[in-house]
Amino acid sequence: MVNIAPKSRNTVFLLFVVMSTALLLSGCLGPKTPQEVAKAFWQSVIEHDADDAVKYSTLTDPQAFDSFGMDWHGVTPAWGKIVIDGDQARIETRFSDSAGATLANRHCVTYLVRKDEVWKVDYKMTDNDLHGGALGVLFGKFNQLGNELSDSLDSSVKELNLEMERLGRKLQDMTDSFSQQASKVIEQHARELQDIMRQLEDSINRALQDHDNHLTNKDRQVMTQVAARLDDSSKHLTNPTTKSVTNSNYNMGMAQQRLDSINGRISDNYKKQWQALGQQFETVMREMLDELARSVNPNNKH
Repeated sequence: MVNIAPKSRNTVFLLFVVMSTALLLSGCLGPKTPQEVAKAFWQSVIEHDADDAVKYSTLTDPQAFDSFGMDWHGVTPAWGKIVIDGDQARIETRFSDSAGATLANRHCVTYLVRKDEVWKVDYKMTDNDLHGGALGVLFGKFNQLGNELSDSLDSSVKELNLEMERLGRKLQDMTDSFSQQASKVIEQHARELQDIMRQLEDSINRALQDHDNHLTNKDRQVMTQVAARLDDSSKHLTNPTTKSVTNSNYNMGMAQQRLDSINGRISDNYKKQWQALGQQFETVMREMLDELARSVNPNNKH
């Protein structure tokens, strides 16, 4: 048996405490800066690690992680310009394959937001940029503003409406430079968007008739108003413009959110139908954005 002197025992104990503390700290130390968070996030995307993708992004459910609809096997991210503006940041991101050849079709801006002193990748904004470039981000901002507008106090509604108008003008300026091609793309997809909005309007009206006895006055009023707004918005898509398309995107987002707020007993069939139509609308909008982006940059095929 080896006898350890008191002084030596104190030294060993102190060393043990220091090592234990270091190990604990190393477990707590994770990605902190926007660059570190972006790196960890994209690594989780490449490895298809849904839990880490949620950990480092604004996603809240691992099942919502879809890898942006792409196969990232063997892809390596590289970082470009970094801009940090208060609680928002953006990092130019470009991807290369395992052989080192740059994949020009895969590049985007990684958007991050800081909340409670923690940086996270803004999944939807990054997704919009990846699939639609600047146009995709603009439509993403329209959706974001729509959510804010529906939850805002009356004092801030005017400000949000002004921001909607500003973004609409910006989108119009972008499409002016390739107006002929953009008009063809918008006209083609506007008919699909119009059809989906009309289907949702008809479904809401049928639900009003089928469940009239189970609806509160507030729910009935919400559904009636949503149906009327969808009708008005779809009519403007008969002769589509950039403004009517952006407004339809905003109105569809508002409709989905207001329908989700209904407390009355609506059959699951109707709820599932409304969700499915919302997803169809988003898919068509995404396809339109992809085509508009390719009109600006023919090499951007994602």
